[in-house]
Amino acid sequence: MKKITIVIIGIILIGLLSLGIYQLSVMNVTLFEHQSTGDNAYGGVYNPNILGQTFTVGATGPNVNFTITSIRLKLYRFPLSSAGATPGTVYVKIYATDINGKPTGNVLASGSTDGNTLREGMDDREGGAWRDISVSEYTLLANTKYAFMVEVPTGNPWQGYVRCRMVHSDPVYIGGKLVDTSPYSGGCLVSSSYEGVTLNIDYDFMFEVYGISQQTSPEPPSEQPPSEPSEPPSKPPTVSEGNETSEQPSTPSTPGFELITLIIAIGIAFYILRRRQKI
Repeated sequence: MKKITIVIIGIILIGLLSLGIYQLSVMNVTLFEHQSTGDNAYGGVYNPNILGQTFTVGATGPNVNFTITSIRLKLYRFPLSSAGATPGTVYVKIYATDINGKPTGNVLASGSTDGNTLREGMDDREGGAWRDISVSEYTLLANTKYAFMVEVPTGNPWQGYVRCRMVHSDPVYIGGKLVDTSPYSGGCLVSSSYEGVTLNIDYDFMFEVYGISQQTSPEPPSEQPPSEPSEPPSKPPTVSEGNETSEQPSTPSTPGFELITLIIAIGIAFYILRRRQKI
């Protein structure tokens, strides 16, 4: 009987320690790059239309190397029908960018979510709901621009596709130069279709990038002259303005209470084990 009790207590301790390791890893997850307010537009994603966003580490979050763990996007499926919109799987892929700020090379990290479980909306006034999408871990570098691209290979305008909530802000001309006035300063909308890849500086995704800091000092940014487009970029046909929604994203809570409870539980378990050994 005594051996069975010890085995049970050992199993409990292993479970508690595993939970503690998980809780500590969750505590280290940090919000890095983000554009979480100003929702007033949307862009449609389906085959072959792919939309994405460039972002620069350090533009709105800590300027350090970090391991990306998830991306949070504000999404919904469309159109509303009696059968329900069925866009299928939504893929998010992370890329490096070239000297022009466009995605290039192989996929650095990726993740997916079931688009058929997204909130269904009649039109852009329905807004959207934040969806957490875990991605394979990859270390992103400070002062470096990347791009995430959203793909829905089985989506189409008739059976269902995914709309991504965005922020629209018209660029202005100052001194003969086109100036980006969008809220997010670290990048812009990326559109990819049969016509190729296009950057649109007057749109930004509603997005949040989460990861675990590598606690390394950032390298000084390389000084490169900013690109100066000769004319305003054309607006992707699938991006439309809508009414602004008041929904605000929530940030992951710090599991301090759970950690304290864990420590107390481990202490009690050790005490019981010691008492059993003395009997």
